[in-house]
Amino acid sequence: MTPLSGRATRVVAPTYDDFPLGYGDLDMRGDNSPPLAVVEEVLGDLKLQPGDVTGYGPVAGLDSLRSVIAAVFGVDPAQVMITAGGSEALHLAFACVADPGQPINLPAPAFPGFRQLAELGALRPRLYDSLGAAGVEGAVTAPGPTVVCSPHNPTGRLADRCQLRVASTGWLIWDVSHMQLFGAAMNDFRTGLGETEIVVFSLSKLLRLPGARVGCLISGSTELIEAATAVKTHVSMSTSVLSQRLAQAVLEHPQTPAELHERSERLAEIRQQLQQALAESGLAQPVAADDGTHLLCLGADGADPWRRLKAAGIVGLPGSLFDCPAAAVRLCVAQSAETVQAALERITGHGK
Repeated sequence: MTPLSGRATRVVAPTYDDFPLGYGDLDMRGDNSPPLAVVEEVLGDLKLQPGDVTGYGPVAGLDSLRSVIAAVFGVDPAQVMITAGGSEALHLAFACVADPGQPINLPAPAFPGFRQLAELGALRPRLYDSLGAAGVEGAVTAPGPTVVCSPHNPTGRLADRCQLRVASTGWLIWDVSHMQLFGAAMNDFRTGLGETEIVVFSLSKLLRLPGARVGCLISGSTELIEAATAVKTHVSMSTSVLSQRLAQAVLEHPQTPAELHERSERLAEIRQQLQQALAESGLAQPVAADDGTHLLCLGADGADPWRRLKAAGIVGLPGSLFDCPAAAVRLCVAQSAETVQAALERITGHGK
């Protein structure tokens, strides 16, 4: 058999099925929260036309959706392009800021797609400690582009954009896929992007439309947007027009900001409850989180927190998936009220 490329055979692509649920286990591996209430109304109101599916849309995205997102971020629509999910936005950004063999600074622990996408692009990942206080600050002064995830997945920490912009000497790629789109934390990105700043995110994740696969890439450089558009032409052509129309309709719905704000407050409440319960139970030691949908828990007394929580009937994702240097587990706090209450009862009961 003719051998496959090394970059393809080295790809690791775990799924939730690799960490199955047992009978009665609580699923806290990923976001299982309900969709926004406005989505059902929007789906009923969309009047679709044959042209929405019988032709390609613009490669950079529908002008109407680009304009809506540009208004949210305070940039020109020419600085915005729509992608097929957040991963394609990352892929395009990586392709435009570094050539094969060049280094790219990536956080660890972090979303495993950062390293896998970098290696697929034949880039050389240089991992920095995202748990350490000075990890990202030191990384932005190293050669090559730097990826910063804020709120960080899996720790939920927010990065100081002002400080990092001053320190950075190269491309700074911000992944804000877990940030509340209309919240206070996003205000930091509504003040204009520098020529070497790139923002990527999953719009469908932010709007709780993961099946729609709509992402976004915004840059302070229109030259980068033009290059990314050329690359996208040969990767996926245009993003689904149906998905873009759905995302635009949800974004423009007058109730959406209020629903997203309510969701953000609920997530903050759940994080606090879980952090307190876990710390008191001794099952795991949670890392203080600022925002987002995730909670990273380290081991207590040298034990593996993933196994401890699994024994209590709570299934998260092991820290090894995120290049965590120590035994850890990532819990997704975006769950139904029933799951959260059951998890708190199991954690509290285990600690008695």
